[in-house]
Amino acid sequence: MRPPCRKNRRCAVKIRFDRDLIEAAYLSAGPREDLDREELYDLRDERERNEAFGAHHARWFRKAGFEARLLGAFAEWPRVGENCEEAVLRRVRNPADEFAELFRNREGLSRVGVGLRASRLTDGSYLPFLRHELAHLDDMFDPGFGYPGEVPRDPSPAAQLRRERYRILWDLRGDSRLQRRFPDAPDFSKALARHRSEFERVFSFMDLAEREALFDEITSETSAPHARLWEVACDPRHLRGRESVEAPGAECPLCRFSTFQWASNEARETAAPAIRNEFPDWRPEHGCCERCAEVYAAVRSSAIPPTVLLPSRLSQSSRVLLQ
Repeated sequence: MRPPCRKNRRCAVKIRFDRDLIEAAYLSAGPREDLDREELYDLRDERERNEAFGAHHARWFRKAGFEARLLGAFAEWPRVGENCEEAVLRRVRNPADEFAELFRNREGLSRVGVGLRASRLTDGSYLPFLRHELAHLDDMFDPGFGYPGEVPRDPSPAAQLRRERYRILWDLRGDSRLQRRFPDAPDFSKALARHRSEFERVFSFMDLAEREALFDEITSETSAPHARLWEVACDPRHLRGRESVEAPGAECPLCRFSTFQWASNEARETAAPAIRNEFPDWRPEHGCCERCAEVYAAVRSSAIPPTVLLPSRLSQSSRVLLQ
């Protein structure tokens, strides 16, 4: 039997349910008497038996209301339905594999793949999960957000760090948006607090006032577009257009510590390629302390992000990060 595929009357996208997801949802609902299903074991032909089990589970899935609820979740985001030809919900076992992914072919048609644990269907957590993922997809189809069609793949440590910053900022933006749209759902307040904790950890090099201002900007109703999120992710220390002031005790533009030992011109030139991997707008004339020049020069050919080796400003602060 082919996996069920339904056209949502309130949403233009066709939604297909993976057979493994349906069967796992049936089993996740717990043991119960099902005489019709028990009779299927008497079928001798293996293919016929498998088809019969698939049809039985699909009928249960529909009768239990899961199909209608999932269709309704997609209907909350009409822009996704209007821009996608098909969405496939498949079963995953690992929480790390639970996410929605957008695929585009050469003709410009879009398809969505959603990884979902079957237990979410029976415990009810599928709805906040789908809302979170579909909110991201809605952003990607929103011209006002300006998400780029093609995102170049860069496996470097610096690129990974930029993507992590961007992910946190985008999650904060999405959670605050969902909290305003669904004020009676407690899940998004909890998610916002969790991502706020990540934000505090990843952006701990910023002053408290800077972090507060950035958090308020990202979570405001004006909703920062993609370009702004990416700008912050790539240049969180605002080095763009900034000239160095190499005075004794001045702040290094990279580690943000006060320094009395500025790197020589030769040391800065040596470390420059590694520094620009993390700070694309940095130039040697911006300057840096001797410690930063040594660290970035040392990791120039390694796979260790410079920020792992640099001392944390948090050690000199009484701030305590949320857990």
